Amino acid sequence: MAKITISRSVAGLRYPTLASIKGRSSTIRAEFIKSVIPEIIPNPMEIEEALAVLQQNEGSLCCSYCGDTPTEWDHFFSAVSNKMPTGYITEVYNLVPACGKCNQSKGATYWNDWIRGRANLSPTSRLSNGQLNITEEQLEVKIGLLKDFEEWGKAKITKLDFDSVSGHEFAEYFKSCEELIDKFADYEKTAIALKTKVEGTLRKRS
Repeated sequence: MAKITISRSVAGLRYPTLASIKGRSSTIRAEFIKSVIPEIIPNPMEIEEALAVLQQNEGSLCCSYCGDTPTEWDHFFSAVSNKMPTGYITEVYNLVPACGKCNQSKGATYWNDWIRGRANLSPTSRLSNGQLNITEEQLEVKIGLLKDFEEWGKAKITKLDFDSVSGHEFAEYFKSCEELIDKFADYEKTAIALKTKVEGTLRKRS
């Protein structure tokens, strides 16, 4: 049965996005995980010390990975990997200034593997495509500073064992999340079936 399709661009303007129940599952899972990850707000002296290791200060910030204008703090070691918390938390020893492109591209990959790799939007990838405003030598300097940052935080950084903190409670918590996502998949099937009926009614009218 043919489906009614609508161009995503009409008269040069973006058409409203089609809703997807299952499409929200990754967001739901991420929020379940982020909700249990502690955060420690750094004081001004701690921020100054961390930035100094990266040879930056609050008056002249740049992305620690590529040198572009930063927009956010990135977890140096990812707080989430393979749909589970890694044990790293949100604290000054695990945060570096970053641009959105680098933060999005890096994901849960170890920073040194990613920065030298060819992942989409990685500094090495953008440099080879002429999309980065620094040289290879300058990128190597940044990598050296990031190594210094990793060494600086090694003895201070927090890494929790969530299971030892609360026994089986975390396992039950994440199990309930996956059960909710399974329900989302069932709702999606029902929604598609209902939408097909609505589309059939539209075709009859036309």
